Amino acid sequence: MLYWSWKTFFEEAFLMAHLKKNTRGAVPGLAVHFERKTDHHTNKEIDVSKTYLNQDLMTDDSDMISRFNNHLNDVYCMKRDDVKALATWIVTLPEELTEAPYEQQSAFFEATTNFLNDRYGQENAVAAVVHYDETTPHLHYAFVPVVFDVKKSRYKVSAKEVLTRHDLQTFHEDLDQHLKKVLPFYEQGILNNKTLPFENVAEIKKYNDQFNALKTELADIEDNIRAKQAVLKITDQALTEGRLSRKTN
Repeated sequence: MLYWSWKTFFEEAFLMAHLKKNTRGAVPGLAVHFERKTDHHTNKEIDVSKTYLNQDLMTDDSDMISRFNNHLNDVYCMKRDDVKALATWIVTLPEELTEAPYEQQSAFFEATTNFLNDRYGQENAVAAVVHYDETTPHLHYAFVPVVFDVKKSRYKVSAKEVLTRHDLQTFHEDLDQHLKKVLPFYEQGILNNKTLPFENVAEIKKYNDQFNALKTELADIEDNIRAKQAVLKITDQALTEGRLSRKTN
């Protein structure tokens, strides 16, 4: 299936999990949303009568901002406003489980959180909250992307080195296999032809622009081929007529 609109592609591609990289300045707002720290929600899909169903899967008694600030004190992070110091995955409950019992839905999100902890380091996690009070249940998982800097013998924040293209390309399949392994009721899986490893809207648009450029280039090549075929046809006809003329003479 070809996606002629990057907007349509984006809306259809990330039905299961979506990654976003965030600066430090975005953390307070994310914490308010994740932890429901206000009763005045701008998101009209939030049903406050169901908020009590939400789950905080972090095991300590702290909060997202405290965990984030404490962790940044333990690792090196460049003092720049544009540094992506926090990564967030939103993992949506698969359609096959929307009618499943609450216990199975909860088990799905707990297994997903365990997968994310293993993949990115539980020590780097600062939030793992399940929202049942919106249209579709989903997990917000936030972590500080940390790697070990061998040259300087210290841990540092580096979204670029943690969230590589390989990580994004293998994420959905790895999560799918993990869930199938640990959840007996999970059979259908999350992978489909719409689940592709693009990181954000800008990247999708970039590839869409590249595709359109290649499409235009291909059309030009095809026009050139047709023009040359026409010349060859005319030349062949002229040669044939020349041979016939010589025979009659």
